Amino acid sequence: MNRRRPQIVCPGGTGFHDGSVARRFIYSICLLCFLAFTPLTFGYESAAEVARPPLRIGDLTEFKRIPVLHQGRKMPMQTYARLFLLQLSGRAGYADESPEEWFARLLFDPATTLDDRIFLINHPEVAQALNIPVREGRRYSFTDLHGGMGRLRELAMRASRLESEDRSQVENELLRVFAHQTVYLDLFHAFEFARPHPAFALGNRELIETIELPDDRSPYRFADLFFRAGALQRIIEPLADKPQSAWTELEAAAIEVSNTMYEWSQRHQESTFVLIPLMSHGEEVWLSAWDTFALGFRDAPSLEALNALVELSEAYQQGQQVDFDMAARHFRRLVVERLEGDRELAYMDWEIRFNNLNLFNRATLLYGFAFFIALFALMSRFKWPYRLSATLLIIAFLLHTTGMIMRMVIMGRPPMTNLYSTFIFVSWMCVILGFFAEALQKNSIGWLTSSVSGVLLLMFSRRFEMEGDTMGQVVAVLDSNFWLSTHVTTITAGYAGCLLAGVIGHVYLVHAVINPARTDRLKSIYYAMMGMLGFGLTFSFLGTMLGGVWADQSWGRFWGWDPKENGALLIVLWCSILYHARLTKWIGDVAMAAGCIFGGIIVMMAWLGVNLLGVGLHSYGFTSGLAMNLFVFTGVELLFIAVFAPWARKRLPAA
Repeated sequence: MNRRRPQIVCPGGTGFHDGSVARRFIYSICLLCFLAFTPLTFGYESAAEVARPPLRIGDLTEFKRIPVLHQGRKMPMQTYARLFLLQLSGRAGYADESPEEWFARLLFDPATTLDDRIFLINHPEVAQALNIPVREGRRYSFTDLHGGMGRLRELAMRASRLESEDRSQVENELLRVFAHQTVYLDLFHAFEFARPHPAFALGNRELIETIELPDDRSPYRFADLFFRAGALQRIIEPLADKPQSAWTELEAAAIEVSNTMYEWSQRHQESTFVLIPLMSHGEEVWLSAWDTFALGFRDAPSLEALNALVELSEAYQQGQQVDFDMAARHFRRLVVERLEGDRELAYMDWEIRFNNLNLFNRATLLYGFAFFIALFALMSRFKWPYRLSATLLIIAFLLHTTGMIMRMVIMGRPPMTNLYSTFIFVSWMCVILGFFAEALQKNSIGWLTSSVSGVLLLMFSRRFEMEGDTMGQVVAVLDSNFWLSTHVTTITAGYAGCLLAGVIGHVYLVHAVINPARTDRLKSIYYAMMGMLGFGLTFSFLGTMLGGVWADQSWGRFWGWDPKENGALLIVLWCSILYHARLTKWIGDVAMAAGCIFGGIIVMMAWLGVNLLGVGLHSYGFTSGLAMNLFVFTGVELLFIAVFAPWARKRLPAA
């Protein structure tokens, strides 16, 4: 009896030609999902590129949960390490090490990081000015820079005396490299108190016995002597009224050690690496370990915290995993107990999960795959590329959404608090709008435009990660959850609609040039473009009105011709002009598509361009280095319009 091979049918009634095609479809999805869910190493250097010393501690799970205060926000050590490496090197790790692995080496075994190329220098003129060889990869080690430290300091001081608008790119780069080198050195010495040092190689046996130091350890650590400061003080106090010539060897040795300790504490004071919370006059104050030493805190909780840090460093040096984990847990417990009920501490484990999942990078990868498959689906008559691109887009969108929700939970804020988060939200809105367009037309245009919007905007958002903490404290002008969730959400939704209309405008002109005979396809693209433009106009107008209400409540005036307000108004006016010109038949379909593309330029100017002015009451999101990118984007878009709009008119006589 002959058996027919079963046909595999997808929902909706369209079947694959045979099971082999279906298997390839399933295998493709599995492969792409595997790539998306495999831990990504965006920005890591290859292991072959850089040799690293073996890890002292294999598991840093407890270490990365230690709280750190940075720029006013409490964050896990893992986040701090990642931010530090991103800002120094533009990469989220080093060699095949995770951020926390490399950072632990810097804190506890800093000599092993001296030859690590983690200093990014974008301009070769800076390297030449420091008299160091220009490297092809643009990354240098501290050893490379060490010989030019004096020269770097001199040039940076000169650049700092200039007004920011008068500095060249090279001068800004000098300031950036100098600041990063300073922070590196600060962290290099952050745990020096927990390591033996020749400065504390005591030779006086009587002193060692008097202050009860272990006699089998030499040289000693700064912390060893600090914990016995009371015994030292008892030796030194009577010397105020005693001439130096009458000092005994014990007293002279005690004075020498005390002076050395004072010099050390002053040298490392005002460290930016703050770990220890204190309550001062009812207010929460965070100090670095060195500041805690310098200010002489000897209360039981402070001494216990300092001792836990010493044990942490010692366990790392000796490779004792159990002791290391116990010290990390002990220190974290001390912080949590002192700040009982603190919301940021309560959600630190959420932030660690968010960091480990790497959701936005995975979504970017899948959006990229979905774009190329949707492009193939648009040019072919096969059904499987259409379904594959849809599947990948849905998975990417779910990852994208989960990442946004996790950020909102961690911060306790609506999705938009800074420029980075607006890119995350606008890309998310573009994907949703693309889904709606595809649900209405089912011609791959929605998949294509939503995937390209998702991948480009998420990729561009990574630029802001290198500028600092993307979940940092909200600036005062935005410190209102109600208006963040109404005005800012609405206006950025308008950005998304206008940008997606511009993306579809590109598709329309390219399709008109390549295949003008498919008038049915062109008409569906045109309707999708008009729908997105209408959405953008509606939400931009509503967002502008809501912003006026907020301004009236905050500043006592509804409208003030602020640059950001003018940008929002320009979007509304341009969209209105396009619709009125089309209704009165002043322009045709091709010109409408070109107008939507130009509308994308206006959106970017309103979104980012006004920030470059550095003026206005909307004093947030000012960024440097964007001007060139914005000018390039504008030039490319204008060139595209100038080439494709006339070409499309020639290919479409009815236009």
